Amino acid sequence: MTDWTSLTYVVVDVEGNGQQPPELVELATVPIRGGVIGEAISWLVRPDDPITHFARGIHGITNNDVADAPTFDDIETDVLHALSADGLIAHNTHRSEEHTSELQSHHDL
Repeated sequence: MTDWTSLTYVVVDVEGNGQQPPELVELATVPIRGGVIGEAISWLVRPDDPITHFARGIHGITNNDVADAPTFDDIETDVLHALSADGLIAHNTHRSEEHTSELQSHHDL
């Protein structure tokens, strides 16, 4: 059996705009290498469609917060680098999966 501390993990959290299909408004990663928690990285992302009132009530991110944020295309290379790991760890994965599936279909990930 592989010792878990020999692997690299990335803890991921995403927040969406509440639209269907969902678009990212925030993505955060925390690497775990050799059993040591690394430095968190987060990006605000400007979606094509506005953040709904419902979604804003959940995560507190407003349309003004993302008005000057980069699009996902602008940060894609950095995000892919941050997600490079042996395994990804996420909570509320059914919601995260919607966001990552949307990313995969639009960005050939």
